[in-house]
Amino acid sequence: MDTLYIINGKSQTIIDSIYISVVNSTGNVDTTFLLKTHFLIKGQEVQTINWYNSNTMSIMLTVVFGIITVFSIYYSKKYAKISEKNLNNIEDATRKCLNGFPEIFAKAIWFLDNAVGEIYYSNFLLGFGEPHKVNHKITNEYKNLAGKLRLEDINEYNIGNASTFDGAVKVFQNKMLEKIKKEFNHVKILLPSKDFLEFELFPKFKQMKGYKELKSETFMATERTLFEKLEQSISERKDYNLEVEAVTIEKCNDLPFQLMIAQINTKKGAEAKWACLVFLIGNANIGKGKPSGYYSELEHIVDLHKDLFESLIPRKAKLNTDIIKEFKSELN
Repeated sequence: MDTLYIINGKSQTIIDSIYISVVNSTGNVDTTFLLKTHFLIKGQEVQTINWYNSNTMSIMLTVVFGIITVFSIYYSKKYAKISEKNLNNIEDATRKCLNGFPEIFAKAIWFLDNAVGEIYYSNFLLGFGEPHKVNHKITNEYKNLAGKLRLEDINEYNIGNASTFDGAVKVFQNKMLEKIKKEFNHVKILLPSKDFLEFELFPKFKQMKGYKELKSETFMATERTLFEKLEQSISERKDYNLEVEAVTIEKCNDLPFQLMIAQINTKKGAEAKWACLVFLIGNANIGKGKPSGYYSELEHIVDLHKDLFESLIPRKAKLNTDIIKEFKSELN
């Protein structure tokens, strides 16, 4: 008859290693072999199971390897779950969360400064950030954040200083225009119509705390000026061996959120990588809750937003010259 007893300590629930040894039996036990199963935690033996078999070792070996199999299955599943969790943690870590408009806009400045090759831009305004210049809470928070991030160093093209919010808005607008003219191979822009700005965006802004000083004619005039400058930047692309037709602008009055997608290059000589900056404010949630967003370099996240962007483009796209004329005419 087979017997089983524990010699060393109490049973343990976490075992990180098992090995088996076979030795000659001693004492008054009627058996030929003594099979020892050793359980270790962090290399220290915590438990030994001795198996005695007076007839045959086949049953004993079956039981022992059955135990090993059970442990193997359990820990393989456990480590598989750990690996999956670690993968999710890595994805979360590379998907940088942004809280509040100052953080989002500071990241947008950085994003545009490092964008190369091709850019997708979807926003309520060509002049991103313009309405927020009247919100003193945002301008003060941004100023503190810009100092920490050294955004004042972003002054290529001599287009302004990004250390203050007003300056940063100017930097963003001018840098976008300059890069469209001189650098971006392809540009895709999605913007709403004047009716959306006048009858949806502006009234909702006026209901929000901190925007009482906002005047629609002010940022409407700024938009019109920016469209005039955009038209000029597009026409001058040929002077930098860039295709005029590679810039597309479309209207969309149903934006689920605002975003920028581009190839990002932060180091000279390094390979550019696709990234997206998502501002989670769309038609449905203007003025509802604290603005938030995220930055991601994950390929499947970027591709998802590219597909979404493309799906918002009208099937019958118009020529840039026509669409710009429409925007300018509306903004008069």
